[in-house]
Amino acid sequence: MNNSWHIKFIFLLLPVTVYEVHVATGELWNAGTVANVYISVYGEKGDSGSRQLFRSKSSFSFLRGQTDTFSLEAVHLGDLYKIVIGHDGLGPGNGWFLDDVVIKDPTTDREYAFFCHRWLDQGEDDGKIARELYARDNSIIFGRQKLELSRKETVRFYFWP
Repeated sequence: MNNSWHIKFIFLLLPVTVYEVHVATGELWNAGTVANVYISVYGEKGDSGSRQLFRSKSSFSFLRGQTDTFSLEAVHLGDLYKIVIGHDGLGPGNGWFLDDVVIKDPTTDREYAFFCHRWLDQGEDDGKIARELYARDNSIIFGRQKLELSRKETVRFYFWP
């Protein structure tokens, strides 16, 4: 059997989905990176393969304290359970403090949260520039959103004139 025909046939059977990937860089000093960031998304029906995250909706990606949003087109992977995210280590100050990644699946209207809160830096933490992260329960997402809203309300109240 011709392999290219076989691959095309598989893609005809699986619907294509454009996932929305939200990547939050931490607020620590020097947390941002200029390195090229890559992600692989794993689900019950396969994986996306390694994809570079570029063309964020922000002007500059992976800045300290910023959440960047990317589109990732792939066959529908079913329930997501794991990602591998990392960078190529290129550029000055390439170390990166990754807070978390949230992936929205428009087909099922589900969100998957992958918490990291660690350095991806050859000179920090354990020296790794890639991390394997597992999906957390959606109730944790809602708890985090509530906590963030509460924190913002506290800060606003504290600075109220």
